[in-house]
This record gives sequence, structure tokens and C-alpha cells, in this order.
Amino acid sequence: MELIILQMKKTFYEAVLAAYDLLDAVIRECRFRRPRPINLTYFSEFISRFAGKGNERGFFFTLNQDLFIERYHSAQKKPVIPGGINSPRFNIGSDKILVPEDFVKVPAEQELERHKKELRNLGHLYYVKLHGSYDFRDKNNQQKLVIGLYKDEQIQNEPILAWYFHLFKEALSLPERRLLIIGYGFRDPHINKVIVTSIMEKNLKIFIINPRDPEDFRDVTLAGVGAQGDMIWEALAGYYPYTLADFFPEGTSPTQIYKNFETDFFHN
Repeated sequence: MELIILQMKKTFYEAVLAAYDLLDAVIRECRFRRPRPINLTYFSEFISRFAGKGNERGFFFTLNQDLFIERYHSAQKKPVIPGGINSPRFNIGSDKILVPEDFVKVPAEQELERHKKELRNLGHLYYVKLHGSYDFRDKNNQQKLVIGLYKDEQIQNEPILAWYFHLFKEALSLPERRLLIIGYGFRDPHINKVIVTSIMEKNLKIFIINPRDPEDFRDVTLAGVGAQGDMIWEALAGYYPYTLADFFPEGTSPTQIYKNFETDFFHN
């Protein structure tokens, strides 16, 4: 029975990795699509807006493990991927098929401690992949992806991901923070707990971009989270029932939809 279970896990893992290979192929082809689904230039500038100034640091946390941002972020100021990973990531090109030399070796615990000390000197916007990345590899050349059940345990067992999660908690531990959420379905208890704690203790304000009707989002998506969903809804400072393609359609300047959001989030 144990051998069967191990084989099932291996088969499942291989299927997941094959899906990520396919996803990366779709992402690589995005630049050739006409019309493109989104104006990549304006989208990149939008990401850069979250960079801090002076002694401030901005954070772009993601649960996605694909390489869309790494392949297509075109703004002059590049985000920093913490942990000594940043240098090759934004130069791989939008259509290059990854080879083993392109994979990122995540630092072991001792090396990671050095990178932690260097963090605040690296830039003003950090791009943090909380559940690992399609191109992350450990010392045994195993991919570092948090998938399936027991995500919290998987995170704690990998030093760099445990640190990333600490950065997430630390970023939301400051008072009066603003958190923009795009595309998250609120199905990860370890993420929800940090958000709700910050709402209760630090007056965190939530902004959400999601194409669902807001009442439908509340009654379906957040209802599945129970009491935490009610608290998240009460903390909403802005809800935008649009896709990013509505914000940044190809071939046009930023829309009035985006300008309204920009005023709400950055200027109020």
C-alpha cells in the first residue's frame, strides 16, 4: 500500500509539473497574440507604482508560480526577488524555453541568512513568490512548488519560503497598510489568517480587483471563508469588478477605470 501511495504522489506531481510546462508555453506565446489581451507596458508601470520611496519598501506578493512577470515586466525599475535570486530573472526573455542553466538554485539556510541582511539595500520593490516558483530548484535539483494539501507545513520545511511568509506577515504587521488583491480566491487559511489579523490589529484596508459582481463575490467567494470572510468584506475600501484587460486594454492609454482606482488607492 505504501508503494502505491508513493507512486500516486509521484504521478500527481509529474502531472502538475507538466501543467506548468504547458502554462509556460502559453505565456511565452503571449507576445505573438494579436490583439494582445493586455497592454504590457502600462501593466509594468502599474506594478512599479507599488515601489516605496526613501526608506519605505513596497511588496508584490504572489501565490502564482509561473514566470509571466519575470518574462514580461518591461518597466525600467525591476522588482527584487529576495534571496539572491533576482539577477537572472528579468533577463530570460519572453519567449525563451528554459534550460537547466536557467533554473534558480534557492539558497540553503546558512546562505539565506546572509541574503536576509542584504535585503534593505537591494531596492524599493520586492517581488515575493510565497508558494515558490516554476524555475526554483533546491540542492537536489527538485522543483520548489507549494501545491496540494498542508501548504503551511511545506512552507515551513523550506527555509526561503518560510522567510518569504515571514516577510508577508511583517509587511502587514505595520499599521494602516493598504493591500490590493487580484485574482485570489481566499482558499488558503494561512494567507487568510495573516490578512484578518492585520485587519483586526492594524486597521488594514483591502482593495480588490475581481470581475465578479461584488455581491456575488461576497456571497460565494467570501462566504466559503466563514467569519473571516465577513471581516474581509467589512475591511473593503475599494472593489473593482473588472479584469486587468479592462484596466489596461491593448493599444490605448490607461482607462478611466484605472484612473479611478489610482485615485482611490494611491492618493486618498
